[in-house]
Amino acid sequence: MNLKHALLLVVSAGLCLGVSCTITGGDDGNGGGIGGDTEATLDEATAFITITQTAGGSTADVTATIEDDAGRTVVLTDNQSVRVNDVELSGPDASDEYTATTEAASQYEIAAVEPTIGVQYTTIDAPTDFEITSPAETGEVSLSGFTLTWSQANASLQVRIRLTQTLGGVNVVETLPLMSDTGTRDITDDDLADFGQGTNLVITVTKINIVDGIDGFEDGELRCEVSATRSASPRF
Repeated sequence: MNLKHALLLVVSAGLCLGVSCTITGGDDGNGGGIGGDTEATLDEATAFITITQTAGGSTADVTATIEDDAGRTVVLTDNQSVRVNDVELSGPDASDEYTATTEAASQYEIAAVEPTIGVQYTTIDAPTDFEITSPAETGEVSLSGFTLTWSQANASLQVRIRLTQTLGGVNVVETLPLMSDTGTRDITDDDLADFGQGTNLVITVTKINIVDGIDGFEDGELRCEVSATRSASPRF
């Protein structure tokens, strides 16, 4: 620690005498930081929570970030917690994320436990299980374009389509723009420009339900995503 940094900490510590405060600092000049996290009441924090599951799967994975207004990760105290269907999130991990695994369900209840305001609840419905109906599993698709279809269309949901393939040891990924869940999408030759023959094309359709705001937090977003996957054989 250099002299300037040491003096800054001494002055800061003096200003904190007799009051409760948190001292955070920047890089120490040797690649290490001094405090990147903070503590805050949940109603002063922003949470982004995503629940993901595979269609027909028995479990769901939960990831969350909780930040203060300055973008620092909020570390929950012993009396604070966030639960999804009664499973408490743990963390933050090295990626500043909170995580949990719970049983797959048709609806999820998020409980934000904050001693200063009590327990606040938010619910979100999971997209209904569905399947890709065309192309058939390992069926042929044209690299000039084909029509992708899936079941249980719901216009209130968003859909993300991801195409992946491994060619010559290189992973090729194309993520198409979000669209309303109409149950169908024409995959064009432009979408398929980077793909070729020889290995399967993996098609992943993800349905997404989004709730703006999470009760108990100052702000946030809650998502539930359900994905179905199909492999197809590309042909010119």
